[in-house]
Amino acid sequence: MADPAPSTAPAAAAAAAGTADASDAVYRLSTTLDGHTQDVRAVAALGADLLATGSRDGTCRVWSRRSAHEFDTHATHPTATHRYVSAVCFLPPSAAHPQGLVAVGGTDPVIAVYDGFADSDAEPRFLLVGHQSNVCALAAAPDGALVSGSWDKSARVWRDGVAVATLEGHEQAVWAVLALAPTEILTASADKTIRLWRDGRAVHTYRGHTDAVRGLAPLLPAAAAPGDPAATHAASARRGGFVSCSNDGSVRVWSLTGDCLQELYGHTSFIYAVCAMPNGDLVSAGEDRSARVWRNGQLLQTLMHPCVSVWCVAATAHGDLVTGGSDGRVRVFSAAPERAAPAAVQAAYTEALASTALPAHQLGDLKDDSIESAERLASPGTRDGQVCMVRRGGPGDAVEAHQWSAAQAQWVKLGDVVNAVASDRRKLHDGQEWDYVFDVDIEDGSPPLKLPYNAAENPWVAAQRFIERHELPASYLDQVADFITKNAQGIGLGSATAPVRDAASAHNPDPFTGAGAYRP
Repeated sequence: MADPAPSTAPAAAAAAAGTADASDAVYRLSTTLDGHTQDVRAVAALGADLLATGSRDGTCRVWSRRSAHEFDTHATHPTATHRYVSAVCFLPPSAAHPQGLVAVGGTDPVIAVYDGFADSDAEPRFLLVGHQSNVCALAAAPDGALVSGSWDKSARVWRDGVAVATLEGHEQAVWAVLALAPTEILTASADKTIRLWRDGRAVHTYRGHTDAVRGLAPLLPAAAAPGDPAATHAASARRGGFVSCSNDGSVRVWSLTGDCLQELYGHTSFIYAVCAMPNGDLVSAGEDRSARVWRNGQLLQTLMHPCVSVWCVAATAHGDLVTGGSDGRVRVFSAAPERAAPAAVQAAYTEALASTALPAHQLGDLKDDSIESAERLASPGTRDGQVCMVRRGGPGDAVEAHQWSAAQAQWVKLGDVVNAVASDRRKLHDGQEWDYVFDVDIEDGSPPLKLPYNAAENPWVAAQRFIERHELPASYLDQVADFITKNAQGIGLGSATAPVRDAASAHNPDPFTGAGAYRP
């Protein structure tokens, strides 16, 4: 079958700028879950009251709801060899496993599967051996099978602890998987394509993204009644299509026949994850500190986070959304007033956002000449998520970034804007200005290679870009990222040397952050 060519989306620009009715923007912080000590790279929800989270601290935590806005850690599970966790997944209860199962994948290519309510000291029910590299994606099939995706460029289907299918054909890492039916699976890859597989054979290739495809989600009907997405996603995805997100900064809505129905733009950097809410809304999360809620092709709400990367997002059965960030925290947001956090907690969260240091180039297309006076804050914004920069005093005073919140009908301070390196010290490389351009000696007798880097970047993003450009072995990734971390100076509020990234990320570089176009 010929590869389908995505249709040009004539309303793409309108979808990017559009905003749903402000009265619909209702998600507020419900709770923050502390326990992980490094980046939270994966989240999953089962029903309304059970969460699983995976972290670079080497653990998967299972959380159970204690009250409207409180969760307790039920158990902590490691990967097979106690290495970084990059994917978690619930397999729903069945006759064979009445408590359900929790699958954990990471830099160890072996997938560990635990009983759903097992204690922390329990041994895995299964150890799934077959992948040759980092397992970065897990998903449950409607019949209870497990689907996995890996840096080894393959996806695998597991049933009762045994691999029953291996899906090979992608040219680069498989970053996301989605099971539409027991024998119908979607895979998304760093090779910029999405593939549809039936009975183990590739039958469709979806093209259109211009960078690594990082996430997949079913397209649920907008009028769907609240329910468990795991129980309804298969039929609705077959009927309504699916959604993808990419390092190219876009969220795309697809029909199963291959048409790209919509392109949604709003993020200012890589998009790492996307999920479908029970009511049909979409939520995307990425490197620009935000999770964004979309309804009918329009931006409904922007939820800023006090951390650089929002790595993952998931939906609960009753419509709460759950995010994992590079600050090691899990956050739950809810549209239900009874699950909203107390006012003091809400105020503390707003203060945490306001104290963030924001490098100017993270604010999208805003330029120095767009700085306005503080009087701008007396007028409402034109759309949710709109950002403006204001200076409250004279030319030498600090510049603040504020974002219009349709939910609160007010401007919310995002933080003080800083430049990573003074403009007269920035370096020019390949026609672009950088905070740093390092000389890296790779081989004796050969000239050094140029490594450009911006101080607010994730060092692993810059290292991966450098390795790809110069076609270096992937084994160099750790060394290059460590070199950047040791030789670059970040920037913080009131200081030219304080780190921008949260402490967990700055001191624990991540070998699978997912650079601009990851190629293992």
